[in-house]
Amino acid sequence: MTTDSRISRTAITTSQLVALSYTYRIVLWILFAGPLLMLATQLIYMLSFFFLDAITNQHTIVTLLATAATSYKIQNQIVKAAPTEAQANETAKKLQYWLPAMMLLPCILFVRYIVTPVERVLQVKTMSILSLPIIPFAVTLQVAIGSVLLGCSICARYIGPPSIVRCSSSPLAMHPVAATIRSVTTNKEALLRVLAGKSQDTAADKKGDQTPQPRRFQWPKLRYGFSQMIITIVFSIAATFTSVLPLTRDGIHGDTPMKNAIITVAIVTNLAHLFQATLDGTSHELNPLRHGIKSGWKAKFWSVSDSYFRSFWAPGIVILVVSYFGTTDWKDMLICIFTAIVMTVHAIVFDSILKASLCATPPDIMKSIEVSASDGSPEVFLCVVLQSLCHSNNELAKNLSNISTTAIWLDLEKEEKKRNELAISAMATALLYKSPLDESGPHLEEDVLRYALVSSIGSWSCDGGVEEWKSLKEPYFVPICRGLCAYFGGLGEALVQCTSDKQSLSDQWLLPPGSVVVAECSVQGATQCLLSTISSNISTWRNSHLATLVPALLTSLFRLETGMLRYAQKRGQITPKAVPESEKISLFRTYCPQLLSLFSMVNRCSRNILQKISQETRRSEVLACCDREMLQWCDAKLDSIEHPG
Repeated sequence: MTTDSRISRTAITTSQLVALSYTYRIVLWILFAGPLLMLATQLIYMLSFFFLDAITNQHTIVTLLATAATSYKIQNQIVKAAPTEAQANETAKKLQYWLPAMMLLPCILFVRYIVTPVERVLQVKTMSILSLPIIPFAVTLQVAIGSVLLGCSICARYIGPPSIVRCSSSPLAMHPVAATIRSVTTNKEALLRVLAGKSQDTAADKKGDQTPQPRRFQWPKLRYGFSQMIITIVFSIAATFTSVLPLTRDGIHGDTPMKNAIITVAIVTNLAHLFQATLDGTSHELNPLRHGIKSGWKAKFWSVSDSYFRSFWAPGIVILVVSYFGTTDWKDMLICIFTAIVMTVHAIVFDSILKASLCATPPDIMKSIEVSASDGSPEVFLCVVLQSLCHSNNELAKNLSNISTTAIWLDLEKEEKKRNELAISAMATALLYKSPLDESGPHLEEDVLRYALVSSIGSWSCDGGVEEWKSLKEPYFVPICRGLCAYFGGLGEALVQCTSDKQSLSDQWLLPPGSVVVAECSVQGATQCLLSTISSNISTWRNSHLATLVPALLTSLFRLETGMLRYAQKRGQITPKAVPESEKISLFRTYCPQLLSLFSMVNRCSRNILQKISQETRRSEVLACCDREMLQWCDAKLDSIEHPG
C-alpha cells in the first residue's frame, strides 16, 4: 500500500483517534493519580504501623524516634571523619537513605527486648502512650472520591462535547455578539440602525450564504459556558455530599442551615474558579509558554494561583456572608471557610498540573503515536503528522505527501517552491475558516497533539529531536518538513488576509499564544532539519531531496514575517508599508510584544539559512526561482548581518 493511498483513506480517522487517545491518557492519569496515591499511602501507613505496633508492643513512635536519632548521630560521625568536604558531602548523600533502613532493625530489637521488659518491671506505660493518629480508611476513601468528582468538573472543561478550553494554533475571530456590541457602541450609524429595528449589513449579507464560518472565536460558545456551569454545580454538590458533609456533626441527613451553607459555599467556590480559569476573556486559551516548556513547576503554580487569588475577593465576600448568615455557630462558620479554602487549593493545584501536563513536550513522540494508534509504521506516523499540521485538510495532506514528478535534470527547487505556495494558500484558508470536517472532530485534543508534534522537533527543551525524527529516513521526513513550512507560511498568509479588510476592526482577529508557540517550534524545527543536510560538498547536498526545500522554507519565512508586520501595523492603526530592518523590532515591541520571540526566531533562522548557502554554495543558483520581492528581503537580511547597526 502506498503512502498516498494510506493517507487518503484513513488519515482523518487515525489522526482524530490518536489525538483522543493521547490527550485522554494524560487527563485520566492526572485525574486518578492523586486519589490512588492517597489510598495507597493510607494502606501502606496503616499496614506499616500495625506491623510495627505488633512487634514493638505499641512502641512504634519510640522505635522511629530511636532510629532517626541513631542514624543522625552515626551519619554525623562518619561525615566528620571524611578527609575532604567533597567526600563528606558524597558520603552524606549515600547514607541519607540506606542508613535509617539499616538502623531500623536494631532499634526494633532494642525496644522489644530492652525497653518493653523495663517498662513491665517498673510498671510504667508512658512510652507506649506515644502513637500517631491513624485516619480511618473510610475517611480517606471519601476524600479520594470527592477529589475525583471535583477533578471531573475541571476535566470537563478540557475534554468532551461541551469542553471550552483550547490551545488554538490559528487566528481567532471576534465573537459575533462582541462584534455587534462593538459596532453599536463605536458607530453612531450602526446604533441608529439597531434602534430603528434594521439589521446591520455584514460581509455574509453582501456575498450571500457562501461566506465560510471562522474556525475559532475569541470567546467560548455561550451554550458551552452554560453547560460548564451546570456541570460544575452538579459535581460540587456531589463532592460536598461525598466528602464534606459526612465529616460534619450533622452528616448528610436533615436540612440544617449549616448543610445549606456548605453546599452554597462549595458551588460559589468552584464557579469562581470556572469563571477565572476559562470564562474570563480569552483565558480558555492555553499558553504553552506559561504552563509548559519554559516555566518551571513553581512558576506554573504561582502564575495561576496569583491571578486567581487577586480575583477571589468577590466570591470570598459571598462565602463570608453565606457562612455568617447561614450558620449560627462560629465552629460551623470555620467549617464553611475551611471548605472554601480546601476546594480553592484543590482546583488551583489540579488545574495547574493538568495544564502543565497537556503543554509538556513528550520525551518520545514517535512512541506516543505508536501507543495511541496501535501501529508504529512510518506510514501511520506520517499520516498523523500531516493531518495534524494541515488541520484535517485531507487534500492538502495528500499534496504534501506526493513525490516530486520533475525529472532529475530539471529544477526541483522550483517545483517545491510552487508546491509550497499552493500549500500556503490552502493552509491560510484552513486556519481562518471552518470546514465540514471540523464540526464532529475533537478540538483541544487535536490542539494538544499538534503542539506535542511540533514541540518535539522544534522545542529548545528537546536535545537531538531532529536526529530522532530524521530516523524516519528522508522519503518520510520530506513531507513532514513540507508540512512545517506550509503551516507557518500559511499562518503568515492568514494574518495578511485577516488584516487586509478595510472595514474590519483593529482587534477583530486575535493571535492566541498557542499559534505563536507552534509557529516558533515549526520554524526552528524546519530550519534545523535543512541546516543539518547542507554540507560543504555541493554535489552531496544537491543529492539530498530535503535540501531542495530551501527556497520553499525561505518563502514561508518571508510570508510569516510579512503577516506579522501587517498584523502589528493593523493593531497600531498604521498604514501598511514597507518597514526597514532596523525598525521592525521597535514596531513589534510597541504594538505586539507577544510576537517578539517569534520574530526573533524568524530573523535568526532566515539569517542562518542565508549565511549557510552563501558560504557553501552559490546563492544565486539556490534562489533562482525566487521573485524580486523575495530576493530583496534576503538581501536585507544579509545586509543586517554585515551591518548590525
